[in-house]
Amino acid sequence: MSSTETPLLQVEELRFGHRGPLFSNPLSFRLLAGECLQIIGPNGSGKSTLIRTLAGLMPALDGKVLVEGHDLASLGYQERARLIAWLPQEENHVFNFSALEIVQMGARGSVVGKAGWRQASEAALESCGMLGFADRPITQLSGGEKQRVLFARALAQQTQILLLDEPFSDQDFGAQANLIKLISAALSEGKGVILATHNLDLVSAIPSKCLLLGRDEGIFAESAGELMASTRIEDAYSANFERWTDSNGKLRISVRT
Repeated sequence: MSSTETPLLQVEELRFGHRGPLFSNPLSFRLLAGECLQIIGPNGSGKSTLIRTLAGLMPALDGKVLVEGHDLASLGYQERARLIAWLPQEENHVFNFSALEIVQMGARGSVVGKAGWRQASEAALESCGMLGFADRPITQLSGGEKQRVLFARALAQQTQILLLDEPFSDQDFGAQANLIKLISAALSEGKGVILATHNLDLVSAIPSKCLLLGRDEGIFAESAGELMASTRIEDAYSANFERWTDSNGKLRISVRT
């Protein structure tokens, strides 16, 4: 990739948090087309808060976020929705919208006409293995099924940037494998993906950069494998880990009991 390429997302000296900056050092990084950044860290370290800040749902305390060269703080809701799709960690639903209606809410920002909304939404549901649940009320789905519907909504939005907060949460092994394929496909199409995850063993499944939110600092690495192999993981999680290389040459990690 050219060094002059405009990043899909550029973070400059960012400080974020609810009641004040979470870390003493500001964060700076950039995401190019076709790149993935995985955010890891223990509970309460600020992964969801960072994702929400990058989505424009929370104001930055200091610094700047540029989206395709545009200052995020200057973009309105509709402009952000054309550039960024956000998958929340969870979403409360009061009304009995069907799964298809939920996904169409994402498609309407980028697809013209009701027929186009339905076509894009059904394609996204099918890719997530949820087309058979299209008419099912969202309130009648399991946690994992709801999350896959929300993932389909993000895909139907057809943005260049995907911000995914715990996409593997409540997913069985088959669903996890399919989501990894969908994320990999999005990257091959030139999209940029930022995802927060607790599942350290899945980090190596997607070639990516990595940001570890630890004790009073954010640690960035150009390679997730580089960070996963370091003792910084033990320091951040206050736990001991075992590491090994699988038959595909990928680093695997699990908590040592």
